[in-house]
Amino acid sequence: MGENGKSDEVPKVDNPYRTHLVRLKQNLQEELKDLKELLKTTAKRVGEGKAEEDKAWVGKTADKWHSDIAARRTHMVQLLEKLIPAVQAKIDETPEKVPIADAKLIQLDLRGY
Repeated sequence: MGENGKSDEVPKVDNPYRTHLVRLKQNLQEELKDLKELLKTTAKRVGEGKAEEDKAWVGKTADKWHSDIAARRTHMVQLLEKLIPAVQAKIDETPEKVPIADAKLIQLDLRGY
């Protein structure tokens, strides 16, 4: 307690940075689903089949490209899936509430000022 019986505790509000991180994580989860499907569709349409099977490109070169893109797709998905736990780790270490003055500074920083 401070002077005059008032609390020395500073009022706190939701941390805008944490809110931003939570929104980022949600967006990443949604985009990752879409990206996985797009990469899978692209890889299916090239090589390892006949032109009549809805393939955009066939032949030896297409087959090699198909093998290469399948490996790259797997690697890319693995890398992208690491983003969500990384963002979650940052969320976990970020305080839920901050003093009002800090929240205003964080908001300015997030806006690029």
